[in-house]
Amino acid sequence: MKNEFGRNTWGRKGVDVNYQYLGLGTPVAATSPTPGISLTYVAQGSEPDLYGDPYNGLDWYGRVVDQRWTKSDSDLDRIQYGYTENSLREWRKNLKANSLGEKEDEFYQYDKLSQIKVRQRGVLTTSNVISNVVETEDWTYDPSGNWTAYSHDLGGTVQDQERTNTKSNEIDTFNMVSAPSEYDKAGNMTRIPVGVETTSDYREATWDAWNRLKRIRKTNHGGSSSGVTLDVWYDYDGLTRRTQRRIVTGVNQGTVSYYYDKNWKCLEEYHGGSGPEKRFVYGIRGRNDLVLRERDTNSNGALDETLYSLSDALGSVTAITDDSGSIQQRYRYQAFGPSKLLNPNFTDWTTGTDYDWETRFHGEVRDGETGYYNYGYRYYLPELGRWPNRDPIDEEGGINLYAMVKNDILNHTDYMGLSPVPSRAGLFSGIPIPPEGPFESPLEAVKAACKKYNPITAKEDREYGGLVVCCDEKGGGKSYYYTARRGVKRLVSKADLKSAGEDMPSCNHVAIWHTHTWEQVPDDPEMDRINKINQDGFSQADIEFANNAPGNRNPWGKKIPITVCTPLGNIYKWLPGMNTDASSPQSKKAIDAADPRRR
Repeated sequence: MKNEFGRNTWGRKGVDVNYQYLGLGTPVAATSPTPGISLTYVAQGSEPDLYGDPYNGLDWYGRVVDQRWTKSDSDLDRIQYGYTENSLREWRKNLKANSLGEKEDEFYQYDKLSQIKVRQRGVLTTSNVISNVVETEDWTYDPSGNWTAYSHDLGGTVQDQERTNTKSNEIDTFNMVSAPSEYDKAGNMTRIPVGVETTSDYREATWDAWNRLKRIRKTNHGGSSSGVTLDVWYDYDGLTRRTQRRIVTGVNQGTVSYYYDKNWKCLEEYHGGSGPEKRFVYGIRGRNDLVLRERDTNSNGALDETLYSLSDALGSVTAITDDSGSIQQRYRYQAFGPSKLLNPNFTDWTTGTDYDWETRFHGEVRDGETGYYNYGYRYYLPELGRWPNRDPIDEEGGINLYAMVKNDILNHTDYMGLSPVPSRAGLFSGIPIPPEGPFESPLEAVKAACKKYNPITAKEDREYGGLVVCCDEKGGGKSYYYTARRGVKRLVSKADLKSAGEDMPSCNHVAIWHTHTWEQVPDDPEMDRINKINQDGFSQADIEFANNAPGNRNPWGKKIPITVCTPLGNIYKWLPGMNTDASSPQSKKAIDAADPRRR
């Protein structure tokens, strides 16, 4: 099935992206017609099916294993992934770089808390062991997840960093010196070290009454009033979206104004003129799915440059192309986000056109003058691998209010500077599938989910499912449903199910919803009997999972209501305390007494 995503509000003609779907809602191919580039998870040409279907980019568990960008059947960028038994990314193989003789493969190691411990870059052997290592990163952590030591070895040039931390997880000393870092009484960093090894160089940070970064100032003399080299001011609206960035001193002086969509993504930037300096178009694969950027390169009011972005499985932009589909620039990232500009052939960028490309790590926006990323509610400091201020939602986002996604940076992204989101919560770009809603009640949310993923109209051997959440007053008092996985030939996994609603900390998980399939097994009478039961009711596994029964525990460790949308057109609900035998007459009666919906 194909669908087109177009944009005509800016006066552009034609379609920016065409999508091909797996089932009802999972994009498995995205093609931009103008440059002729495609992201595809579908086997190409005569390639064999690796997982029983043509979707070679996704494994049995819905994980991205082959992120492939093509043009005219040739790879522009192709990154493959391998995983540990705990679904942690273990290696990353860059096939395009390999074909050019460049060392861009990576291998990762973790500690027992899934914190990244080692990153190595080199060449992966056929057995996926790293060799010809050209770059290494190492970390050690204290029990709260604060860095205590970090080492970066790039071609024999080593940078080391040691830290001590306070009981409130603030940096106490930086390479055994306390001067580079200071905090105010609200826990905001007022002195931010510059670089990895520095013990005297820092930027001064000023915060407003709402703990929003108001000013960054840099001098030549360790913070004295003379020799100011950088002075930037920030303004916000009532929702905490940054509306202006004013560079008073430094490169590219002037005021940048930002205009947003409902997802807090910038649609246009104005640099003082009557027309936009930059314009952004986003796709449907997630909140950070940037398709293209237009730019006025000579300040004449015309958007004369259009560049298209290519991303990896975490949503980090790995390359940009012009409107003919030719790679213009590539990007390499260290584990916690510091980035490096590369030429199209993966060699280090030295000279050439300045594309001023700001969308990079995790698909977030990077400020060129500081290197900080604006995630929404907070700025992220990639060289420090942490946030400069406390999490606005306190411990709901994790016990360490400064830690970046619990140091599991290769398997998590962050939702607007609030809380970690497992990248497998959404199949694409490492960005979670956003919730649908709002609805007036959990029941209305379930009905909407069943209507969208109706097994009657789908008539396919694929199961859909997710969570229903009900929000408190802080979250708007409404209900939403999440889709943990959009149509895979396996049951919805526990990991995907648990992670589906983790980006709404002001909401409670009140039920599981899922669909049953039309699968028929005429050559296996027992399986055919079970499937016929499933077509108009719960399976025994469903009820055991919802009941948190031994041998089929759910991720929450407690009983939780479950609903099912059946191919016969009914919605059934099971509540804790009802009969736990799905095939018994008593259970069937209780199920029928729930909330069926006949079509």
